[in-house]
Amino acid sequence: MLKTDRDETQIIMTSHSLTTLNELAPDQIRLVTMDEGQTKVRSLKPKEKRAAREYMEQHGTFAEFLELVQESEIAK
Repeated sequence: MLKTDRDETQIIMTSHSLTTLNELAPDQIRLVTMDEGQTKVRSLKPKEKRAAREYMEQHGTFAEFLELVQESEIAK
């Protein structure tokens, strides 16, 4: 339903649903993290977008890729 709306209105939602995440494209995701008490929001970097597409073609789902990105963010 969200993808069929042709309006340019931005929709902000949060979900940990693997099914929902797998329906989205890398350009449609924003990562939200908490760092030293501050909330940070960012899109996937171009290198991460390429890696996501390669991962989905060869290894698994977009949700699984996002888990890997999140784990690398935590490890910093």
